[in-house]
Amino acid sequence: MQISIDLMLITIAITTIAAVAGGLITMIFPGMHVYNLLGFMMIFSMATVEAINPIFLASIIVGLMLGYIMTFSSISTLYFQAPDDSTMFFMMPSQKYMMKGKGHAAAVLGAVGSLVGVLIVVVGLPLGGFIIKIFYDVFKDAMFFLTGIVICFILMSEWPKDFGQGQTKWQRMRDGWSTLTWGYLVFFLASILGIINFNKPLIPASNAFQSLAPIFIGLFAIPSMITNVISKTNIPPQFVSKSVHIRAHHIIQSGVSGAAGGMYGAVTPGVTPGPAGYMAGHATAQGGETNFLMSMNVNRIVYYVGAATLLLHPDVHLRRGGVSMFIDLFGYTPKSSADYYMVVSALCFAAFFSFLLILGLSRLAGKFLRKLDFRIISMISIVVLIAIVALFTSWQGLIVLTVASGLGLLPVLFQTRRMNLLAVLLTPMFLNMSGAGGTVAKFLGLI
Repeated sequence: MQISIDLMLITIAITTIAAVAGGLITMIFPGMHVYNLLGFMMIFSMATVEAINPIFLASIIVGLMLGYIMTFSSISTLYFQAPDDSTMFFMMPSQKYMMKGKGHAAAVLGAVGSLVGVLIVVVGLPLGGFIIKIFYDVFKDAMFFLTGIVICFILMSEWPKDFGQGQTKWQRMRDGWSTLTWGYLVFFLASILGIINFNKPLIPASNAFQSLAPIFIGLFAIPSMITNVISKTNIPPQFVSKSVHIRAHHIIQSGVSGAAGGMYGAVTPGVTPGPAGYMAGHATAQGGETNFLMSMNVNRIVYYVGAATLLLHPDVHLRRGGVSMFIDLFGYTPKSSADYYMVVSALCFAAFFSFLLILGLSRLAGKFLRKLDFRIISMISIVVLIAIVALFTSWQGLIVLTVASGLGLLPVLFQTRRMNLLAVLLTPMFLNMSGAGGTVAKFLGLI
């Protein structure tokens, strides 16, 4: 099937504009997820959906995903979520860069990783899509097993966070298990919250497509913003380096690790980029802050953007993840491989302009932090996020948000990993796919 030049140019323009707009919005409001933007898009476009070419809607969604991942990963989580001095030992490499005044270098490394991820989506998926199809066909009846592997990895990789200063072995054991116990308790409580949400959600049926929004905002976004507000850390002046340390082996290692984690998460139900990338890093013996900063962005691009393009891929055509769900809600069905290659081509232009945007925004954010306290930004973000939850999910969503926020603060207070909170999605998915979901729900009195 041939496509016109006008259609191709419009698709490229729409994808690029959506990527830039999505990046700017998520930078201004740290903690906002791209799914919230897609929710706004649904509200304002469903009335005119029949008058819009479906390929344009799909392009907007893919563009928003790309802009969100590139800008959010390289700007928002770097400049607007500063660590407290009590958690310096557990800081991510990006935060360590910022506390050394090298935030711009970390942003550039993340942006380069995003470009590597786009390269994999644009070149790797068209050539290797049949491998993903084979993988899915082999495991489609045992997806719960792949999800169970991630659950086991999260639980087994939890480690004591004390420094072994107890006077006796029992004191050292007590100190070690103090954080381990809280980690397992957080995993258990998040599992219960997820099972309740899957079987008896409080969110009205009319807004069921946003039922997870108050949970994830409460578990991850609100606690981060609260931590920022009460933080006493002062951000040092940021300087703009003229070069970053990247070698060919960094690109290869981060590309392999990020692609493996991203594709594993994209194909496996309930698995998000965090644990998938963490597992892939262990599996590929990844080391070094440069590799970490790049590979996690590769992982996110492949997971979000790659999963969205799998729906359009002529050899795969998989509906995986929330992005595919949003595309389906608009009634879009790929008509030929031409749609796929047109959207993939548009991604190249959108990634290029997003990369240039990040270079400028990083410099601006570094200067902006010296004039406006990031605590003020965090307080504004909290208000905006609460308003979004109220708009999409009414008062029921605010109740869920409150409960999830309390649970999300536990890892911060007791120095355990936030990754345990992902049990809110992993555990109910594992139980339902394995056939035990109904039994557990009945035991808890939910059905």
